[in-house]
Amino acid sequence: MNQNAIAERYARARAMGIEDEGFWDPAAVGDDGRPIGSPQSQIRWAVDLPERVIATKHRALEAHASQASDVGVFLSLSSEVFAIMFGTEYYREPADPGPMRHAWPVPSQRPGALRG
Repeated sequence: MNQNAIAERYARARAMGIEDEGFWDPAAVGDDGRPIGSPQSQIRWAVDLPERVIATKHRALEAHASQASDVGVFLSLSSEVFAIMFGTEYYREPADPGPMRHAWPVPSQRPGALRG
């Protein structure tokens, strides 16, 4: 996850009066005590996902719905908000640490060509 995008979305939600009880706080840490995600300066690729892939991510979380503390809040999101939160994948590429590109990293394998 992109820490910069998390912070931006958090600030927008707060400006809209949305309270989160600390869950979406960009300063929050994971169960392992480490920050969630990576700073944008360490991310090489931002990949927008097609709607069917976003829907598959939602179904995968539904399969783990018994883990309510982990996924319950994500399943409670509207489909529009879920797409905003999970519709972009971020990848680091240590061998090519240039600035983040908003693109598909393998041109010959565009998301529309993927089967799922």
